[in-house]
Amino acid sequence: MVTDSRFGTESLLHASAVFPTGVKDIYRLLTRDGYEIRLTADHCVMTPNGWVAARDLQPGSKVHILNRKGGFGTDGSLEAGRVLGWLVGDGTITAIRAVLSFFGEEKRELAPMFAQTVTGLVEREDQRRAYPVGVTHIEERDEARVSSERLRAWAAEYGLLEDKFIVPVAVLAGSEKMQRGFLQALFTADGQVNDGGEKGCSVRLSSSHLPLLKDVQRLLLNFGVASHIYEQRRAAGYRPMPDGKGGTKEYFNQPQHDLAISKTNLIRFANEIGFLTEAKQSKLADYLSRMTRGPYQEMFLATVETIEPDGREPVYDLRQPDTHSFVANGLVVHNCGEQFLGPFENCCLGSINLAQHFGTDGAVDWEKLRESTVLSTRFLDDVVTANAYVPAVPQLREAAYNARRIGLGIMGLGDLMYHAGVRYGSEEAQEFAAQVMEFVRYHCMLTSVELAQRRGPFLALASSLYDPKNLKWSPPTPLVPYTRDWGRPAIDWQKVVDGITRHGIRNACQTTIAPTGTIATVAGCESYGCEPVFALAYIRHVNDRGQDLRLTYTSPLFEKALIEAGMDEATRAEIVEQVMLRGSCQDIPEVPEHLRHTFVVSQDTTAEEHVRMQAAMQRFVDNSLSKTCNFPETATEDDVAQAYLLAWELGCKGLTVYVTGSREKVVLETHATAKAKAKPQAAEAKAEAVPMFHESKKPRPTRLPGSTTQVSTPLGKSFVTINENGGGQPFEVFITTAKAGSETAAVSEAIGRLISYILRLASPIAPRERLAEVVRQLAGIGGGRAIGFGPNRVASLPDGVARAIAEYLNETPEIEGQPESEAHTAPAPGQLSLKFGDLCPECGEAALVNEEGCKKCYACGYSQC
Repeated sequence: MVTDSRFGTESLLHASAVFPTGVKDIYRLLTRDGYEIRLTADHCVMTPNGWVAARDLQPGSKVHILNRKGGFGTDGSLEAGRVLGWLVGDGTITAIRAVLSFFGEEKRELAPMFAQTVTGLVEREDQRRAYPVGVTHIEERDEARVSSERLRAWAAEYGLLEDKFIVPVAVLAGSEKMQRGFLQALFTADGQVNDGGEKGCSVRLSSSHLPLLKDVQRLLLNFGVASHIYEQRRAAGYRPMPDGKGGTKEYFNQPQHDLAISKTNLIRFANEIGFLTEAKQSKLADYLSRMTRGPYQEMFLATVETIEPDGREPVYDLRQPDTHSFVANGLVVHNCGEQFLGPFENCCLGSINLAQHFGTDGAVDWEKLRESTVLSTRFLDDVVTANAYVPAVPQLREAAYNARRIGLGIMGLGDLMYHAGVRYGSEEAQEFAAQVMEFVRYHCMLTSVELAQRRGPFLALASSLYDPKNLKWSPPTPLVPYTRDWGRPAIDWQKVVDGITRHGIRNACQTTIAPTGTIATVAGCESYGCEPVFALAYIRHVNDRGQDLRLTYTSPLFEKALIEAGMDEATRAEIVEQVMLRGSCQDIPEVPEHLRHTFVVSQDTTAEEHVRMQAAMQRFVDNSLSKTCNFPETATEDDVAQAYLLAWELGCKGLTVYVTGSREKVVLETHATAKAKAKPQAAEAKAEAVPMFHESKKPRPTRLPGSTTQVSTPLGKSFVTINENGGGQPFEVFITTAKAGSETAAVSEAIGRLISYILRLASPIAPRERLAEVVRQLAGIGGGRAIGFGPNRVASLPDGVARAIAEYLNETPEIEGQPESEAHTAPAPGQLSLKFGDLCPECGEAALVNEEGCKKCYACGYSQC
């Protein structure tokens, strides 16, 4: 699920399957910018002032739109996208064939390319007619055509026969390449660059088909490019149009609408999409190059135009437990979650770290857990009072004080079960989790009653199920009667009932179990929320300035248990190596049986066990809880359906399902999953109109460790300094050539700067690998003369630099494109006595020296005097 960057750095997060929520009244929210969405009156939309229900938005209200690159499908190629885009833009579909038309500069640049592309696409559809599609020139119309009957059949599969002026569903759900190709072709065919000089610039796409522009607007926003649609830019009527014969003729035109791209969106459009013709791309690049201060910044806000009733029909929603939001038609909207909130309500969340609540023998430290519960309840209630609610929305403070919702939960349940020797998912674990949550809920409510006695109950008490005069609340009971004893102190729910009857209760809601992904990581928990440990070893993906950093993690509790079991170091190392690959220890015979029983992970827990664990805890959580039901890759739709039905039967308030490998990008994954995803795939041809520039330079610290290598070159002694910036990775290179004049010094500095820039660019390629590639490119470059013999021969300054870097990398430089027999040719004897100096303007040798006030070349005899 795609999320807005104003909610965090992760762009793709887990979400539940879409589920129905009933038949309700529908409203259409239309913005002045063109973005629109159909939703219910109570569905919240993100604004600069926070979440606001659709019913409370007014004309002129600002709402958030997606402010970064979104998500894409996996199907579809760049070439298919381009052909579909040109069909929609400058194509014609007759009863017999589909025709792509090209005019002016397009004939020379694009027609042959599209003919070849179409040939490849239709050949895959019908191998029996594998003859190439050609270009037909219509001289009287200054037009070139690429037409094909097979192309018509191909276009029919994308729905273009019924309506040509659409963005095909396959493109809307297609890969990034397919969407890019479609936009490139459509904007090249029908778009234009309006360069108004000082008045600004825009890229525009005009069409009489408004739904087409709406879909294009959504595609653009998925690339991080915001746009504005101007409806009825030109009214319907007769206007002179080219007649295809060199003249003009009056034709009736439908109303024309414009889609405009401006501000910093122009830069993103040029980098992410661009035009296919040199003229349009150069016009845009020329404007951007003239901008001394850069275009205005896009704020990614849309302005509400109208909100109108739009019928009554079945509606759907989903759950996203991390940000409680998702992007719908470009707008940032709220979702369902583990908190069921009324208008303007909020809930202050907090989680108790169970990994810190056990004794030396692994038993639960119940007294410490009681103290933590009491303290946390008081703290969260204080947060409700101290919160800095948005002043512009006074309803937020009012709703918070009316209910004083808090959501106290847990994290590290899996850690606690490891210590207690309880297998997650088992009947024993279900009871263990239920007893823990009942204990937390009991002392949380008891504390809330005490707070009500001292500070007063929540303001809306009289209209709630906690009303002392009409108490409808009753103490919770376990899903299954308890049969085990973990030393938990006795609980008397009658105390809570009596307290509510006398004093009311301070908080309308008290408990929930949040995902705790970030805070659990910071706190050092191995398990998040009420989940089992994800894996005993896994890869965590972290987004660092656009880079995907892969951090490898191994369970400290598991390693500690191996040591306590008396495993020697060699055996432990072998076990950990196997766990690193699988994530689980269940199929490793060297692991003792009692450890395999306890150290289960999410993939070892069946779907039914996941659901029953959630149901056992749900009985003692008044809100819902964040819990994922993990399925293997082999799961079927029926398997998932059975899980939802079981969750409903057992009284769960919500359920999230995740099937292993169903998402391309995940935060956590095992080495086995990562390896499966990394299987080589057939490389698709890339023919981007413009290169992609997303990388940013890494800032330089004040002090860096490094080393300097001296190397003799034909230009003199060079000193190559390589500094590192952590992890044994090179960060920058400085090159100084001794006894050199200005030109040689400039060349040395330039080489060093370029290498440093290569190292400091954000890239998935390790700096050492990049430096090795630099060596491969520089090694063996020859100059006017060389020094040294055999393996010690240095052919030029770049060759010497390559040798110094290779020494740093502990490698022998491999010369790019040169056989070994040529790499070590002995120099001519006459060259050995030349003096080192500046570069001679006559012969180019580094033999220009300053003697007696005049520069002379010792190689060719040139003199400045």
